Amino acid sequence: MAVQHTDKTQQNDACTGEACAPRPYTKNEHDAALRDAVVAGTSTPDAATCQQLLATWRESIDTIDTQLVYLLGERCRFSLAIRAIKQQLEQGIFDAAREEEIFEHIAAVNNTPFDATQLESIFKAILRASKEA
Repeated sequence: MAVQHTDKTQQNDACTGEACAPRPYTKNEHDAALRDAVVAGTSTPDAATCQQLLATWRESIDTIDTQLVYLLGERCRFSLAIRAIKQQLEQGIFDAAREEEIFEHIAAVNNTPFDATQLESIFKAILRASKEA
């Protein structure tokens, strides 16, 4: 059964049918749609708009980079905790089967423009850095 909303901005992906017509874009969604159109070559904004987009999208990248640094730190702290447990269990740090699970997982959840090989390279660097921390 479809969920009917009186406030169209409160819809979610679980909605089906006409009762849940697409909600209006938020600014971030509009920016993302425009970014995707520029990348695809289906939109060619004028020079002034391009300058404005550069500044806005660079701010977005800075925000994402901050989030990535935080998440990498969290991941590393978990990795260090696992290392301590492995030492307690007298196990080695390297686990080839676990690393393969990680690569399979990231390939399965990949919704990026990166192909599986590119993501694997990124994660190999993360894993190497975690081992060296």
